Amino acid sequence: MLFCYRICALVLSSLWCFLLTVLYIYYKPGNSGRPTVSSHTCPTVLISEYIDSVLSPLVSKLPSFFQDTPHFLRLIQDCEFPKGDGEQLLFTVDVSSLYKSIPHHAALVA
Repeated sequence: MLFCYRICALVLSSLWCFLLTVLYIYYKPGNSGRPTVSSHTCPTVLISEYIDSVLSPLVSKLPSFFQDTPHFLRLIQDCEFPKGDGEQLLFTVDVSSLYKSIPHHAALVA
């Protein structure tokens, strides 16, 4: 019965057309564009939310996962790094383009 309820909950009572816009990136060669979709009433929004609710707990258990900067700082808090002659370590993370720059196979291996 619970499964049936979840399936029924994936049906929208009213549909609206999604809005597709393209943000042009003028500083890149070829003036490429980045498509954005306003889809809060798109037919796939409920299934997307359901898949997100199923996958989110699994993704957070991956060893390569960190949620944000404070989470990363907590993870490295107990790490001991080599101390040298005034040497400093610098950590940086590029999250803004993380998903489109990771090869699919490498993501599966992680």
